[in-house]
Amino acid sequence: MPTLTMPFTRGALAGLLTLVALTLTASNASAARTAGIDGLNGTWQLIKDESQDFEDAADEVNDEINRKRREEESGFNRQRSGTNSGRANRFQGQMDATQQMINEDGRSIDWGSPVEIRQMMVARSLRLYQARKVVLIYDGERKRTLAINPAGRAFSISGTEINQDDIGRTLAYFEDDALVVETEIHTGGRLTERFAYQDEPERLRVLVTREIRKGGDRLEFVRVFERGS
Repeated sequence: MPTLTMPFTRGALAGLLTLVALTLTASNASAARTAGIDGLNGTWQLIKDESQDFEDAADEVNDEINRKRREEESGFNRQRSGTNSGRANRFQGQMDATQQMINEDGRSIDWGSPVEIRQMMVARSLRLYQARKVVLIYDGERKRTLAINPAGRAFSISGTEINQDDIGRTLAYFEDDALVVETEIHTGGRLTERFAYQDEPERLRVLVTREIRKGGDRLEFVRVFERGS
């Protein structure tokens, strides 16, 4: 019995080749992502010369905050001096309250409080192991074990994706090929750590973001680690 064959048209063949190429690209991207995630595991030592120092970064941010405060205070004083005495009496309470807010906002912020947060932000060694959960050990002392949310940065009504410990409420998830750990600190504010693996040369890059209050000023700096023993 003769076999019937359907010859490929040029358009159909081109479409098939495109589909194969897209499949291979997606497969390679998935493999690269898996390799990047697996590469996070291990013991890491801080490379001081390639990292931003916490104290220097905090001083820089506080200097900028105080510079803005002085500009706001100068403008406020000019506005106050230009107000006639009658209106000054009328708005004195409001002006005093505004001045107090400026002064309070201009105080140097203690970005490393509480002490547990400082320990995490200045740690010279990290041990990181992740599968369904992630284990983080800072300087061989402070250990955190966190469940990873497979849905990413998403929240449910039950709240089962949230980890709670003595530091705060934490959501851990993968974003692209990086592990992100967001902690709402019990004493207030937020600490976000983004752990990303880099090869050639092999490095662990940690982007640290500290917020004292939501929508307020933030401290952000990068720490770089190499494989340790």
